[in-house]
Amino acid sequence: MNEAKTDGANGNGAATPSVYMRLQKRAQAESKRPGPTREQARVRSLSVGFLVLSCITCALWLLAQYVDADPRFHVHNIEVRGGKYVARMEVEKVFGADHETSIYQIPLEQRRRELERIPWVRSATLTRVLPDRVVISVEERQPVAFLWTRRGIELIDRDGVILETPPDVSWTFPVLRGVSDRENADKRRARMERFLMLTEELRLAESGFPSEISEVDLTDPADVCAVIADASGALRLHLGDEQFRDRYEIYRSHIAEWRQQFNEIHSIDLRYEGQAVIQSGVPVTVRVEQQSTSPTAPSSDASLPRQAQPASAPTPTRTTL
Repeated sequence: MNEAKTDGANGNGAATPSVYMRLQKRAQAESKRPGPTREQARVRSLSVGFLVLSCITCALWLLAQYVDADPRFHVHNIEVRGGKYVARMEVEKVFGADHETSIYQIPLEQRRRELERIPWVRSATLTRVLPDRVVISVEERQPVAFLWTRRGIELIDRDGVILETPPDVSWTFPVLRGVSDRENADKRRARMERFLMLTEELRLAESGFPSEISEVDLTDPADVCAVIADASGALRLHLGDEQFRDRYEIYRSHIAEWRQQFNEIHSIDLRYEGQAVIQSGVPVTVRVEQQSTSPTAPSSDASLPRQAQPASAPTPTRTTL
């Protein structure tokens, strides 16, 4: 029987290794080669990372260029929410330089600060809304009183910010004196703190701020004065710088009998514990107890305040504009 021979690749009949054996030898040879060092692996990783980052940066740059150039992303609409008294013209003036500018190029933080310089704007929040809209959410200031200024009667808020009275709007507040539009904002804010303390304490005793108080004078830091105007006339009430509620309750509980005892009352000073100094032509000291006593002769006590000036003629109980 003849033996079978395996023809080699050269066709000469020589035996050749199988494909499996050749691959196995190649794998053994490659396994003996030294792999990349740690430094080489780190450099290779950094190179790949840099290449990926470069590609991402280029893609973002191309996208930004597209957005800047595409008119669909230019600002075409400014929407104001929550602004009842803020003039739209003032808001649009802030964004005057952003006309036909990409929505992404608007410096929102800078525009927010500029909006909050508008007197009626207490705070503002700005939001980009694609493709071409900026939404402004406004928190407006809340007036708490009227103020005499060089331009006439205007509004003032709790922070001492003077507000122009908008047309066709009505408020009923007392008028403040002793606060000037020539003062800086810090001084006005300090004076308003005393007014707010007065209103908060008096609201504890009333459903709201007493309607008979038409004016509040904050000129003297140690003596908050309220002008009381009712059907019997007007008088000036000295309340000092504390215990506003207690002193006002003394006035409310005794004013009826005091008006019976005196023909005309110009002012009442309640800054002294246990007594009231009533100005009716001359200052008269009256003891303040559960039941009022008869008026005494004019006191010569050196601690009495200087003679109060007569109050102005009766005015409406509250100023309404």
